[in-house]
Amino acid sequence: MFEDIASFLDRFNALKPPERYIAERVIDAVKHVCGITLRRAAISVRGKTVYINTSPAAKNEIMLRKSEILKNISREVLAGAAVTDIR
Repeated sequence: MFEDIASFLDRFNALKPPERYIAERVIDAVKHVCGITLRRAAISVRGKTVYINTSPAAKNEIMLRKSEILKNISREVLAGAAVTDIR
């Protein structure tokens, strides 16, 4: 009986937050660490990677501080598990 319940509950372990939530956390982290304001339309999430489409100067600054931004995002329980790389 408990095996059935455990297998049923296992599918909820793989849930990930919506893309909009992840994008908002990335926007907040970039604003906090770099002082750069990003638009929601400039961010896309594929798997555990966040892609940012912005000016080369802003993207360079974000890449220089990528580890700080990822640490900031990892403080959020849901977004931290969903994001492992920024490109």
